Amino acid sequence: MQPPHVAVYVDGSEEFFLMLKTVSRPDLIPKVLAEAIKAMSHGRPYVNMHRTSDFKKGADPTFSDFRPMLPDIDRLCGTDLAGVVARLEAQVAPFPFLQLPAELRLQVY
Repeated sequence: MQPPHVAVYVDGSEEFFLMLKTVSRPDLIPKVLAEAIKAMSHGRPYVNMHRTSDFKKGADPTFSDFRPMLPDIDRLCGTDLAGVVARLEAQVAPFPFLQLPAELRLQVY
């Protein structure tokens, strides 16, 4: 066992850190991703929740905050999170609102 003051370097961790530094509270990404996958696996579209679980650390991330980064996370970590999300999303029924013509949708806004 190494003494607690010795740092361990993990290959690719620097690139991973730099990629996620724009996301607030990157430590919560696994939790938010799990919530999104759970909702989609039940056939529901995931709705971003704007929360602040710790005011000292800032706002919690939403799924939309880091979703575009999933392919890069997959590349660095050897996972297929983007593929899992895409497959689950394909099974989720779209909002009926999105079936309306664009002119009607714009009037609603």
